[in-house]
Amino acid sequence: MVICFATLGWAGFIQLASTRGVPTARTQIASQTDYSSHWTMPPTGLTLAGTDKCVPASEVELKLVEAALNVIQFPDGMTNYLGIGAERFLSTSQFRRVGDDYLRVCDDPEQFSRAARLIIENKRLLRGRIVEYGLELVARLPQTSDELVRVVADTAFNEHRQDGEVTPRDMRPLARATLAKLGAPARLYADRAFAEITISDAMGTTAAQVAVAGGHTQALGATEKLMADALAKIPKGSVVPWAMRNRLYELAQALAYGGAEAKSYAGPLLDLMSREVQSWAPPFGMVELPPSRMCPIASEILEMPIKDLGFVYCLAEPLVLEQ
Repeated sequence: MVICFATLGWAGFIQLASTRGVPTARTQIASQTDYSSHWTMPPTGLTLAGTDKCVPASEVELKLVEAALNVIQFPDGMTNYLGIGAERFLSTSQFRRVGDDYLRVCDDPEQFSRAARLIIENKRLLRGRIVEYGLELVARLPQTSDELVRVVADTAFNEHRQDGEVTPRDMRPLARATLAKLGAPARLYADRAFAEITISDAMGTTAAQVAVAGGHTQALGATEKLMADALAKIPKGSVVPWAMRNRLYELAQALAYGGAEAKSYAGPLLDLMSREVQSWAPPFGMVELPPSRMCPIASEILEMPIKDLGFVYCLAEPLVLEQ
């Protein structure tokens, strides 16, 4: 059985997942006002060792992608809702149900290279305002175009709140995380992003992601300082509160865009990993867990296998991911 977001929609998948054992962030989704990236795994735009586990696509699963590709080979204006459905399908992974588990299906590189070419050639995702599935699709494409970068950046740095299509949450942090993923194009926005770095909300932390990915010379240092200052205010032995945990996670994701240079700025991340953090565990409320989501982030930054990081909880198979 193949489960895909294009069929269920985001809300439908959340409802299904909550009753079928798929880990979700349903509680925080209901309470958030913007698209934070702290709970996604892998984070939007970051491809990290240990987060790419998947099962090879079956013949049927490959044919589903081919069906979507057959639609987007036509110009955007010709396909209407059929084209939107194809883009939605391509914007998220397929999941295969095996017993009580849902396994992510591997993307076929050739198919997604073709998807990128067709989207660019047929000027898809350029009409009107880009919404969640469009941003998620751009983040999955191996190539992009100046026009797609502009559309993402227009949302990322819009002066006005950009409510999503699915829920009334501000999409600008999601757009900033997507822009950071694009790498070199983020350089055009690095200075503006650096000026907006804060730890107060997801807008500020995803600005750090863009600034670091865009190569701003002071971005890594600013990100490290924000993390260190925040952790200094939390006594050792105390649990990191949920809201601050989320902002620290997003700043750690920013560090991961810094390449080899980021290793020198990882002190606060290791401090965070030595503590426990709050995690949602409905219906029980908050529980205290180790920051397992940081294991692949630290592995990337320190250029070290997860097993060598020195944190026992990072050795769990599979990682027990806090919510």
